[in-house]
Amino acid sequence: MNNRTTWVAAHKVLSPETISAAEIMGLEACRILDRWILGWKKRTLELQKSGGLLARLQLQVERERDVAKATEPGSEYAWMGSMEYGQLIGIDPAP
Repeated sequence: MNNRTTWVAAHKVLSPETISAAEIMGLEACRILDRWILGWKKRTLELQKSGGLLARLQLQVERERDVAKATEPGSEYAWMGSMEYGQLIGIDPAP
């Protein structure tokens, strides 16, 4: 993936192995990692150190895809923003 300009913060602090794994997961994973670094840097780095970051990232990617699907045009919750819907069903934007 050559979209590093969209997730610069993660590249500055996470290991190359974590970055490579996120790139394989796709752009959504990369954007989530960047959000986590910008908002919850200490917690994200602790997860990386403990070895739990990639599993947590994969779970978050799946949850956010479900939210996007549930709020797409023509769906039951299309009138609701994805952040609102995510809060409604208890999805935490943090790691």
